[in-house]
Amino acid sequence: MNGEMHATQGWEESMERRKSEKSLRASEEKFKGLAASAQDAIIMIDEKENISYWNEAAERVFGYASHEVMGTGLRALFASSEQAEAYREELRHFHKPGETPLPRKLLTVRAVKKDGTEFPVELTISALQLKGEWHAVSILRDVTERKQAEDQLRRSERNLIRAQEIAHIGSWRWDIVNNRITWSHGSPEAYRIFGFVDHQGSVTFETFLRSVHAEDRDRVKKTIDAALSGEKPYDIDHRIVLHDRSVRFVHEQAAVIRDDSGTIVGMEGTVHDITGRKESEEMLHRQLANMTALSEIAISISSSLDIRVTLNVLLEKLTTLLKVDAADVLLLDKDSLYLNYAAGRGFSASAVQSTHVHLGKGHAGQAAYERQALIITDLSGSLTNALKGEEFESYIAMPLIAQGKVQGVLEIFQRKSLNPTKEWMTFLELLAGQAAIAINNAAMYDSLQHFATELTLSYDATLEGWGRTLEFRDEDTKGHTERVTEMTLRLSRMLGMADSELVQVRRGALLHDIGKISIPDTILLKKGPLTPEELQIMKLHTIYARDLLAGIPFLRPAIDIPYCHHERWDGQGYPRGIKGEDIPFKARVFSVIDVADALISERPYREAWPVEKTYQHIAALRGVHFDPLVVDAFLDMTWSQ
Repeated sequence: MNGEMHATQGWEESMERRKSEKSLRASEEKFKGLAASAQDAIIMIDEKENISYWNEAAERVFGYASHEVMGTGLRALFASSEQAEAYREELRHFHKPGETPLPRKLLTVRAVKKDGTEFPVELTISALQLKGEWHAVSILRDVTERKQAEDQLRRSERNLIRAQEIAHIGSWRWDIVNNRITWSHGSPEAYRIFGFVDHQGSVTFETFLRSVHAEDRDRVKKTIDAALSGEKPYDIDHRIVLHDRSVRFVHEQAAVIRDDSGTIVGMEGTVHDITGRKESEEMLHRQLANMTALSEIAISISSSLDIRVTLNVLLEKLTTLLKVDAADVLLLDKDSLYLNYAAGRGFSASAVQSTHVHLGKGHAGQAAYERQALIITDLSGSLTNALKGEEFESYIAMPLIAQGKVQGVLEIFQRKSLNPTKEWMTFLELLAGQAAIAINNAAMYDSLQHFATELTLSYDATLEGWGRTLEFRDEDTKGHTERVTEMTLRLSRMLGMADSELVQVRRGALLHDIGKISIPDTILLKKGPLTPEELQIMKLHTIYARDLLAGIPFLRPAIDIPYCHHERWDGQGYPRGIKGEDIPFKARVFSVIDVADALISERPYREAWPVEKTYQHIAALRGVHFDPLVVDAFLDMTWSQ
């Protein structure tokens, strides 16, 4: 009985063992089938650290056939002994009987192909038991393309950061839910613009608002509210105040961020430091205002021989444009050598009208005697009785000299500290010069014509300076304004234009691109092609030029060229799309010269065209882009650089 039981038990064990072996063989076959069709390389390592399995993907990745590596070690597969040792260190921990299986660890190493090419791989190691023996199974993936893409992304990010630094543009993201603004996204430029120190931190919306200039804060908040309500995009110029109390101008644009449900959760945008551009615009507006004032004073001088009328006009312009509290003019009596009050503005009492100072005495007398400006920053200890109630602190005396003779003194008074800039002093000197001429004109009317000529030359020199200032922004067009001005005058003369018209042609040519002062550098100086949106902004320079010059009486007749030189004979130009003889004649003449000079001149993106090729191109556009009459005259003209 016992014998029968033992036989039965042995038979059952034998059947169980056969069943297990069959199941194991099936598992092995299934593994090999899956491994053979896998896209990743699969390598099996035995306990002696020799290769015991090598799938087809491994052959493709490494270039070795299975028979070349089976039973060999691993060293040949790695770029260095250090890389191989890192792999072995993981092998030492692969599963052994009775141990807890280790989680698969992702390892990145440098491998080497049969032909010696190194490449990056990512691999995992796990344990597998086959035929009673434990093996380490490695699944390897060639990540060369991904690594290249990551490297390219890092380079692009570095280039973006550098581009932001060069263009003074930073980026930001406002998390409304958590009330957190993260500046820069890896670029420190936004921090530099706002004057913050911690490049990695974040600020609240309230912190941002505190940095906005107090006079602009409500406008910024309203613009943000309008963007969040969908009324209009967030696009605004405003001022910010840094910790050192300095002020910067910035331009911000942003888009609203929504979650999957459509709820607004934040805003993301850019900030552009436009301080330099704003300062240039403000300087240009100051110069325009100054020139307009000089022009009005000149008109007053030419239309009236009453010196007090002229001086009152001058003092009104001076106190307004130079932002001073008070000013007066003292005239020199050449018989008594006394300086006597003639006109004043900004004084709270009439006592100043009794001013009577001998040449060489007092501040005004000293400036007149020494023929040079006198600047006093603390006037408190030397105020005359007539001025003691005015509480003036700063003072400037400017001698008025015409034709080598002292005509009087222009006095400036300020109730606070006065620190004049070079530009400020230059304009004061111009006003003083006009005052001196006006005074002298009362006695010698013939000097008026000389002054008018000098003033015109001064205007034209200023216009030339504006043209050069625009070219300083774009080195690629250096010399363009001077060339097109001279060639346009030559062509205009050939077409019989009157001398009075040539004056306006010259001024219009000098100012043909003045509107570009309001075009952002990111568009004006862009090396590649403009986007459709950028092109529309660039085309606005003709509108800006018209608006800028329309407020200056003596430049209004010169507007035709800056405003209309991009119009075309066939009506396909801008800004208005007018055609034919509806286009002002001066603009039709200039447009031919402008295009010709652009083609004949060298540019970074192309070589200069030969003159003959340029002439052929202009001729081909006769009656399409250009006035046929102007083209015919142009073709008879010899081009000179």
